[in-house]
Amino acid sequence: MSRRAESIGAVAALSDTLRRRLYDFIRAQARPVSRDEAAEYVGISRRLAAFHLDKLTRSGLLRSHYGRPEGAPKSPGRAPKLYQPTDSEFEVAIPARQYDLIGQILIDAVSAVDGTDGANPVSGPVAGADTADQTDVSLAKPTEGRPTGDPDAPGGPD
Repeated sequence: MSRRAESIGAVAALSDTLRRRLYDFIRAQARPVSRDEAAEYVGISRRLAAFHLDKLTRSGLLRSHYGRPEGAPKSPGRAPKLYQPTDSEFEVAIPARQYDLIGQILIDAVSAVDGTDGANPVSGPVAGADTADQTDVSLAKPTEGRPTGDPDAPGGPD
């Protein structure tokens, strides 16, 4: 899995409010946390907490191991699963919107319309391409079957 996909997966895992509360609680602790502690803090069942904690582990936000919490008395049976945050850093960047650029591309496209009833067949599909090329923006190419606004055109409105 790519680094980008891992980052997106980690951010997506935190989109659930309950999961984010569990994650925030575990990050705030200076020690590994058991499922029981996390469930009690958030006010959910141990089973539901286990589901969300394991999902956070798979996304790379937490790591888990079996062990006894500090100060817990030794009891028979398997040691509980403990969770703690990873040292991983995740970064997701969303490019800034450039309204002035899209406005200029739209102006170029409208300017390419000739004085008759429709767009100039040569310049219409590539209108705005000069502005886009100057700014490293790629414009989608028209595809066959795509609605054109012409009711008689293939793929046009019914």
